[in-house]
Order: sequence, then C-alpha cells, then structure tokens
Amino acid sequence: MRPAPTAWSDALSSCAGQHAYIRSRGAASADLDIARFLLLDGSFPRSLLFSLDAVAHALDTIDRADPVRGHVSEATRLVGQTRSRLLYRAPEATLEDLPARMAALGATCAEVSACVQERFFEGTAATHWTGDHL
Repeated sequence: MRPAPTAWSDALSSCAGQHAYIRSRGAASADLDIARFLLLDGSFPRSLLFSLDAVAHALDTIDRADPVRGHVSEATRLVGQTRSRLLYRAPEATLEDLPARMAALGATCAEVSACVQERFFEGTAATHWTGDHL
C-alpha cells in the first residue's frame, strides 16, 4: 500500500517536479527533502532559488545599463537579501516559520515590483477601462 501524499508531495506534483526530484534525490520523499528541493534546488526551474537567481540576473542586466556605475538598485538589493536569507538558513530550519517567511517573500516581491515600476514606468498611469471607453 502506498503512503498518503503530504502537502509537500502535492506541491511537488503541482509544479511538475516529481521526475526532476526523483532524478536528483532518488525515490525517498521526506517532507523536509521535498521542501528543500522546491525552495533551494538551483537547477530546478520552478524552485524559489532558481526564480530568485533569474530575477537577480535580469535586474543585474538592467543595473549594468544604468549610467551610474557601481549603483545597485533597491530592487537588486531586496532580491539579494531575500536570496541570502533563503540560501544560508540552517538546513534543519527549512520548515521553521515557513508561512511567515513566505508571507514576507510575497511582500518583498511586491516591493521589488514597485521599485521596478517606479524606476522604469514613472509617470505612466495604468489605463482604466470602463465599458467601451477609456
């Protein structure tokens, strides 16, 4: 009889990560191992670390185009801090305070988005549609 799936194995399935997980970690599927894979595996394209690295790379590309050399944007700084907190947390503490840390991550993502919007889309207002008219 197969054990009932946990929330972590469901999360792994929902982001199509079972094959990648088994290939890199083997068939064992403890919650902590799955959580660490989804959060910290830099080679899995749907992991949090992979996503943060992609955002950091995109922001770095934008920052290099800035005429003020050596300037690190607020968005880049926020992503770097978030990445460091995730990457250098003790492995056994991966699941500690996870709901609060994910809420903080959501707030940081909103802050990064606001920084990018302010820097590159300053003065542009969103178009509001009402019926058939702008």
